[in-house]
Amino acid sequence: MMIPDILTYLQIWLMSMIILLKRIFCPITNFEKTKTLNFTMTGSFLQNPIQPAKKSGSRKYVIGKFETFGWRIKKFHCEVIMSKYVDIAQQLITMIEAGEYRPWGLLEGELYLTRLFSVSRVTIRKALSLLKDKGYIHSRQGSGYYVNPSEFYKEQHLTTLSDRYANMNLSSVVLSFDVIDASEEMRKLFQLFENSKLYHYRRTRLVDDVPVTLEETWMPVSLFDDFSESELYGSVMKYIENRNFVISHDFKKVQAVALNSESARHLRKEEHSLSLQIIHKVYLLKSVLAQYTIETQADNQLNALSVR
Repeated sequence: MMIPDILTYLQIWLMSMIILLKRIFCPITNFEKTKTLNFTMTGSFLQNPIQPAKKSGSRKYVIGKFETFGWRIKKFHCEVIMSKYVDIAQQLITMIEAGEYRPWGLLEGELYLTRLFSVSRVTIRKALSLLKDKGYIHSRQGSGYYVNPSEFYKEQHLTTLSDRYANMNLSSVVLSFDVIDASEEMRKLFQLFENSKLYHYRRTRLVDDVPVTLEETWMPVSLFDDFSESELYGSVMKYIENRNFVISHDFKKVQAVALNSESARHLRKEEHSLSLQIIHKVYLLKSVLAQYTIETQADNQLNALSVR
């Protein structure tokens, strides 16, 4: 076998490995953000390129979605593949949130929507079912679909304090910030190896200088190697998303607690007064736990909304 042939087969194998890495690190989901992974691998130019690109002046080869110069792999993108019904659902969500449909108003019928989006009725029904699952609409037998008020679907969204108090003066008081050894309990919780490290911080969140929550949080150093105390004065969720991680969901456990003296002092409440405590487990895709937070609220009321 000639050396150029060996190099060709080697590059095919290399591309296969990259595709595997792509599937591991960039899983395809409906609303996942586009990510870019960069590789630099040097080597000789291939004498026998695969699918040579028609471009003069350089030896550029195109293999699927990958652009290479010899063995130098410039970059590849994890592209979002979005089903048509998901795309339609997202367009309708944008219109609902923009106020183009009034709350409790009747949504157009399936026949109109099939013509509007040039798709089948089955596709429209799947899009409407997705909107219903997300709380944007509800159906009434025999009369169609109706648009829900914003409180129906906002309760189902993973929102941060920064989102909820966007038009108010939200600030943070950092009480502590440390890098600690993960205990056995935390290693099991985060599925970490021995000798793993965790960020551990405590902060009070204030709205117009009034305390609303006291947070105690743990995050794996292995996921967020550049996390720093300065991030605590803003939205940690935004920091995670800006690192190109996709937040999947937040599992919450709500319970009533009596405030101890320290918590009461930070929240400006009476000691032993009742408060709501919410334990958050924030997951990335593939059920990777990114954050474990014990949030003690100054308020002791919980509003819940159910959609049939």
